[in-house]
Parts: sequence; C-alpha cells; structure tokens
Amino acid sequence: MKKILVVDDNKALNFIMTSIFKRNNYKVDSALTGNEGIEFLNNNDYDVLVTDLNLPDLIGLELISIIKDKPIIKILVAAYLEENIIKKIKELDVIFIEKPFNNQELLNTIESRLG
Repeated sequence: MKKILVVDDNKALNFIMTSIFKRNNYKVDSALTGNEGIEFLNNNDYDVLVTDLNLPDLIGLELISIIKDKPIIKILVAAYLEENIIKKIKELDVIFIEKPFNNQELLNTIESRLG
C-alpha cells in the first residue's frame, strides 16, 4: 500500500485530503506543522508528500528541501506563488497544485506519478 504524508495547518483541508486518500486505498499520515511533518518524514518512508506552502513554523519548500534527495513525489499546494518560489519549485522537482484545487485533480496527479 502506498503511503502519503499530508502537511497542512488548515485542519479542514488536511482532513479532506487525508479522507480522499484513505478512501482511495492509500495509507495516510497527517501533520499540522512543518516540524511535525519533519518528524513523520524522519521516522517513516513515504511515496508522496503533499504540503501547503505556508505553515505556521516554516514554509513548505523548507520541508521539501530537507527531503530533496529522497525518492518521494513532492507536491506543493498554494493559492499564490512569488517568482522566487517558482524558481525553487523547479530546482526541487516539485509538482505545484494551485488552491483551490479539484480533489480529483490532486488524486489523478498522484496516481499518474505513482504509475
């Protein structure tokens, strides 16, 4: 079973994403802060990381930078990106999904990358 880590401080959105993935037969862990996400990443292996850009303790790209060399699909969700963030996304091989997103679009993106 493929494993996904969801990191988003918006409790409702975190719950929605987690529920969608579980209904589609993924094992899912969820975190509300970047530091909590780091703890999960240090103690587990994941196939996919879905993180919000703006977390209360760090930005999602910092979280992604920590695992940049791990073979994991990295997805960043955000409503708005500045030019310097776009450059960093390309450097880190990150998939960007704009908020608000279609739940099926997010699921399809993950499934197409996992094969």
